[in-house]
Amino acid sequence: MNVSAWQNAQVTLKTPAQKWQESAPIADHREAVTLLLEKLLGYRIIESLQDIDGVGHRVAHGGERFKDSTPVTDESLAEIERLAELAPLHNRLTPWESSLPPAAARYAIGSGV
Repeated sequence: MNVSAWQNAQVTLKTPAQKWQESAPIADHREAVTLLLEKLLGYRIIESLQDIDGVGHRVAHGGERFKDSTPVTDESLAEIERLAELAPLHNRLTPWESSLPPAAARYAIGSGV
């Protein structure tokens, strides 16, 4: 994981009635989940962690199948893997690919293209 990319992470929480957005430094996925749970409780979106029935994931490029947050299942993970070539910077296939330094992970075309 490129930790430097998370130094100014955008945290957004939305309900039908309200939206909260702020920036925060986040070192890793564990810290991100901890922050998210703290915000859900702090903004009273949930009263307790037992209010959470499931977890979804928004796929960067999910074609027709993934337009919104989607429950994480064996089937959805297999479909994300199938669609990985459509968003290689987001839908990684292997830990090796996600560990590449930014210069190696980018396509060899100008950033203005």
